[in-house]
Amino acid sequence: MRKAFGYPGFTRLFVGITVSAFGDSIMLLVLSIWVKTLTGSNAAAGITFFFMLAASLFAPALGVWVDRVRRRPMLVWGHLASALIVVPLFFVTDASHVWLIWAVAFLYGVSFIVLPAALNGLLKELLPEDLLAEANGAMQTTRESFRLGGPLLGAILFAWLGAWPVVLIDIVSFVVGAALIAGVRVTEAAPVRRASHLWHELTAGVRSLAQDLVMRHVLVGFVLTLVVIGFAETSLYAVLDAYGKPPTDDRLPAYDPAAQPALGGRQILQLHQSRLHVLRREHGGQRLQLRLDVLRRREV
Repeated sequence: MRKAFGYPGFTRLFVGITVSAFGDSIMLLVLSIWVKTLTGSNAAAGITFFFMLAASLFAPALGVWVDRVRRRPMLVWGHLASALIVVPLFFVTDASHVWLIWAVAFLYGVSFIVLPAALNGLLKELLPEDLLAEANGAMQTTRESFRLGGPLLGAILFAWLGAWPVVLIDIVSFVVGAALIAGVRVTEAAPVRRASHLWHELTAGVRSLAQDLVMRHVLVGFVLTLVVIGFAETSLYAVLDAYGKPPTDDRLPAYDPAAQPALGGRQILQLHQSRLHVLRREHGGQRLQLRLDVLRRREV
């Protein structure tokens, strides 16, 4: 993993993404906890997660758009736009303003799609191909590790000082992240204008799924998982009500799901490195056998 950090620009990019990921982690559950506190409604709190995930419906269009622009400016302006997205939360004072939280949740979901897509594109411009697995593994592990303690910290701040300090920290994290990423020196290739029609690009993923049986099964399983998670997140507030606990105690169940991606990022990196090692050994063995064959022919 040290090789990626030794490459010019990656460390600064990593720190910028890490700072913004910290702000995301403490805001992750606060939006729904805030709605539950204002309205007392478990359904309203659950709808907050729905709005955050609803942005995924527009992922194909957003992905096509990201492919048509330069990645570093997209990341910088995307972080600044994300900071502006959160600003309306300062105007939430009572249950009549819940719609503002839902609007922010939806736009926050858009940010969750656009920024990672732009980051993946920028990494390909910044690093050689053999370091991409290390870089992605490091970022994924760090980002998901924040979810071990971030929701807890966000809930504590919400219970102690209210929502506004959490909102302010999130805004600052986006601005600092944008400033750090803006300083990354990278020469990006100009976006390639494709001759294919926009509709053809938008539906490319659907056609691929239609032809791949395995991916169709994965997609169905993923959708069902999201449905179960949605029910679970909403039911948690009902359980807390039954035990007379405040909504801020919803922070506790956030630990176990977050631990899996955090550990998974490192495991995937180790698996990738082991596969490369095996391939190098096999390739080396093939080259040795080829040399022996050549020597035998010369002797003959």
